[in-house]
Amino acid sequence: MKAILIMVFLTATGWAVERGEVERLVKQAAEAEIPQWDPPWGYLEAREKLERMGEEVHGILREMAEDSKLSWQQRLVARIVVERMERGEEIRALQFHNWGQYPEFRGEPDEWKKEKVPGSARVSRMGPVVVRRMKEIGVWYYYIEQNWKTMRTKRECGYTWFASPKDPWPRWCRQALEGQPEEIYLWMAIADAVQKDEHFLKFYEGRRLFWEVIRKKIGQTVPALVAGWDRFLAFEHEDYPGAQPGILELNRKRRSEAHPGFLRAILDFAESEHVDILERFIEQHESELGKYRSELEGVRKRTPQRVEEPPFRCEKRPPLEGKREPPHGFFDPPRPPEPAPEDTPQDVVIEVN
Repeated sequence: MKAILIMVFLTATGWAVERGEVERLVKQAAEAEIPQWDPPWGYLEAREKLERMGEEVHGILREMAEDSKLSWQQRLVARIVVERMERGEEIRALQFHNWGQYPEFRGEPDEWKKEKVPGSARVSRMGPVVVRRMKEIGVWYYYIEQNWKTMRTKRECGYTWFASPKDPWPRWCRQALEGQPEEIYLWMAIADAVQKDEHFLKFYEGRRLFWEVIRKKIGQTVPALVAGWDRFLAFEHEDYPGAQPGILELNRKRRSEAHPGFLRAILDFAESEHVDILERFIEQHESELGKYRSELEGVRKRTPQRVEEPPFRCEKRPPLEGKREPPHGFFDPPRPPEPAPEDTPQDVVIEVN
């Protein structure tokens, strides 16, 4: 009897420690910051550690994928990892599908020579082909991840043979999600990137997505949009070094005139819990926005709309045929850069007795 009790205790203790580590890694991935150029090491490290744990933590992650006590970001990470565990072969087949076999990819040599942007006609023709294939495969959480944590990471999209200065892969992932229940996660994730990724709005595509989030009118995104607004304007009407005083004044005027349009758009779907955030925002831009303070009364009375997250689905399907071989080591676990060596002290005198 004693032996049985000891075994049960050890099993329960081991499970508790393991679950704690899983929860720590999921939280790390959900909160990881995204650097401008380097791969997001903090996110990738946590995600791939969870993947390597395999079947031992699969059930725990399945539970976390729909655990209402967790943040939506943590539930989303759990769904991303489970999908990769169950459908990793399909994701890799999509990443390295041989798109060159399609007639739309090849085109006529004379057409390529006439293009102002090399490869732009090829990209526009291939978009519908790629999106159709993406919808067939339906790795929905991979598509969301590509617009949340890994959109500037070539290793993660695996797609490297379209000659285009603008990588359309994340955009095609968004198009594949249109009309799917998981699309709500996409726009929440983009709003999260606006708030936490300091470089997101530096790029034109990021600023375009900022307005797309506004047009979706999801109350839950209001804090992120308000937090990102001034950075949006700073990049949209940037004061370049050496700019003439007239240009600087024009930019200042454009930024000032943009505030009312943004606030009116936000007031359409802000909820009562956002009133304090909006009051502070109005105070920061009192001269342009003070007259709109009375409209907060309608926001106070608005009934909050509950965000309905979709049930987790992860149906395995046959991988796409026609896979190109990725470069050797392409899918190896990421290795963060070595820390920079400490500076060697200068003018140090070592006495030897």
